[in-house]
Amino acid sequence: MAFGRKLLVVAALMVAGAMADHLSDFFLRHHRSISGHNVKTYCGVDPEYCARHCKIDKGYNCRSFDYNTGSRCCYMNDESSATAPTNYVRTIGTDYYEIKAGRALDLYSFTANRRLQGVANIIKCGMRPEDCAQWCMKEASFTCMSFDYDTEFSCCYLSEETRQTMPSSSFVSSTSHDYYEFRSGAATGYFDRAPGHSLTNNNDLILCNIEPEGCALRCLQETNFDCRSFDYGSSFR
Repeated sequence: MAFGRKLLVVAALMVAGAMADHLSDFFLRHHRSISGHNVKTYCGVDPEYCARHCKIDKGYNCRSFDYNTGSRCCYMNDESSATAPTNYVRTIGTDYYEIKAGRALDLYSFTANRRLQGVANIIKCGMRPEDCAQWCMKEASFTCMSFDYDTEFSCCYLSEETRQTMPSSSFVSSTSHDYYEFRSGAATGYFDRAPGHSLTNNNDLILCNIEPEGCALRCLQETNFDCRSFDYGSSFR
């Protein structure tokens, strides 16, 4: 069963436990910024907050952010030093953070020249595989578990299904597509585990009848609050 279906029938998420280090997915350059591509701004925050929101923000494809160390504001960019090199400039007092190439793709297994036909929930074009992986991770309208990438038209087909949840006849050969599937255990890999411990009186949401992987994925995708950790009660699930 895909996580998307399981989450539809639960009512809760026990938040508290181990913390994800989102900044580790970004490289840092001091006194640099991307000019002319700021899409959103957050102030009075730390770089970790900015890194998390760069991953989960909806409505644009966040590739980097500039952080002003004086005002503690971060400026979220839809371009990076790789995609807009002429806009990558020296800026005293500002630190530049860019998502490391391949970091999002590390969460997905890869099968060349294959696709899962007829199951796309959303189609996005003008994308790189890395961009598709980021969109899949932060999609909130459904729990994205896989995507096909059209190498000819640079489109990704995001789906809540996988080759495990669909008949084998749906997983077909295609010379113009590659298949990416969310790795089992990839979401929990973002968190440090502390057995026998919990963070009391800090629950923002509770989900039941769910595995730890589902909790981790929901925490990473949560947009109604800044989910930094979760407790998992194995006796209740």
